[in-house]
Amino acid sequence: MTKNRIKTLRNAQKITLREVATSLNTSNQNVSNWENGKTEPKLETWQKLADYFGVTVPYLQGISDENGTLFRTVADFVSSTDYRSFDLLDNSVQITINGKDVSASDIEKIREYAMFITKSD
Repeated sequence: MTKNRIKTLRNAQKITLREVATSLNTSNQNVSNWENGKTEPKLETWQKLADYFGVTVPYLQGISDENGTLFRTVADFVSSTDYRSFDLLDNSVQITINGKDVSASDIEKIREYAMFITKSD
């Protein structure tokens, strides 16, 4: 069985077991069991844990050794070396917020707002 990285990330970020449990609305025992591989979180919980630690689910699960760090804020993203500009009007751009895809109709509203705030007078 692949060893997950829950405990490693928690310790590295100096987060207590209780803080993780409280954030996920679960018990300390559940988090401890997940860390030690006694039980497996549900897929939805894996995603919540990954979001909490700022990593991808495969990285958290120990499946991928790729650096799974996600950007916590737009400022982190823009200041990173991975930053690249993209055209919001490009229909191939998929927007996600907190790991969830933004619907096509909401993307269109975002595009309309972007056009409004960037139009020249």
